Amino acid sequence: MIQEKAIYVDEETGEILEKDIIITKNGLYAPLGIPAYNVLARAKEHAAKDVLVALMSFRHAGNNHVWPSQSLLMRQTGRGKAKVIEGTKVLKEFGFIKVKKVFDGKLMHNHYFIQDSCYYTELLNEKARSFVVPVGSCLVCGKTLFPGDFKKNGDSYAHWRCSGNIAKIGAKSFSPMPRKSAVG
Repeated sequence: MIQEKAIYVDEETGEILEKDIIITKNGLYAPLGIPAYNVLARAKEHAAKDVLVALMSFRHAGNNHVWPSQSLLMRQTGRGKAKVIEGTKVLKEFGFIKVKKVFDGKLMHNHYFIQDSCYYTELLNEKARSFVVPVGSCLVCGKTLFPGDFKKNGDSYAHWRCSGNIAKIGAKSFSPMPRKSAVG
């Protein structure tokens, strides 16, 4: 039995939460880049979403370089060759993977490099970012914020990068400073 920390993002607040998870012997676990998955789902790129999940399942701790064969990706995704190729193309366009062709003897193999943009909304390229709804802006640096760019800090919300207060989150508006009770 393996015990690890899993990271979850609260969809409403963007707060990153750590929780203990237990992986039992023969249990299934793959570190899945949630922002990338959500972007692909909103873009209705389901073949790309399936290919991303399959690529993530080949990842080892700390290694973003995987090299499954196309036939293995077809088995993992349950999709045909054309859909796997299409899904891979979409993942490259969205900036979630880079592909390097490697000549090995008589055969050409694809090596896939999973990019950090899968995990961090601030690293999304323009095409991927168009499928993410901004949820606020930072009062200090002025940056437009997306889910995962801020954390709950007491009664207010703070930008991860500069610790600035957040002007609004979705339909909610927040004062830049936490309110203090007037005690006379």
